[in-house]
Amino acid sequence: MKGQSLLFQFSFYFRKITHIAAVVWCCCVKVVAADEAVANEAAAAAQAIKDECENDLAEAIPALDAAISALNTLKPADITEVRAMKVSHTRLSSAL
Repeated sequence: MKGQSLLFQFSFYFRKITHIAAVVWCCCVKVVAADEAVANEAAAAAQAIKDECENDLAEAIPALDAAISALNTLKPADITEVRAMKVSHTRLSSAL
């Protein structure tokens, strides 16, 4: 009789623990789904910012390349000539 009582208790607690585990699992799934939705929204916003930055960069790179090419054509004599000018613009002076 005592053996049946222990088996009954074991069965009862096993079913109770299994039920609690299932409830906890369902709660975890809901929390993870909510977190995933928030993460997906943040990822979409980040992707939009990335796309905007890449478009802006694509527009700026040709101007940068043109500026570098223009700077590469300067010679020391060009800088000396600008410095020798009698009327000096303040922006030009600060650039040199």
